[in-house]
Amino acid sequence: MAGPVIPQGAGGRPPSEFTQVLQGFQGTAGSSAPATPGSFAALAAAPAGPPRKKPSILPLIIVINVVVIAAIALVAYFVLRG
Repeated sequence: MAGPVIPQGAGGRPPSEFTQVLQGFQGTAGSSAPATPGSFAALAAAPAGPPRKKPSILPLIIVINVVVIAAIALVAYFVLRG
């Protein structure tokens, strides 16, 4: 499936980088102007390096469970003691 078709701007120029980003720009095949360093097309084509691993939320879940269990135990202790 091809990316979105981006219409040419006024005077045959391509739309601005801002407009391309808003429209989900993924690059146009056969672009007449080469990508200049620092342009959106050059940045999108640059290798991203190794993908970052998403941090685990398991420690957070364990801490929340311990706090909830401690709170329930504390409430149960004072309710049953009375």
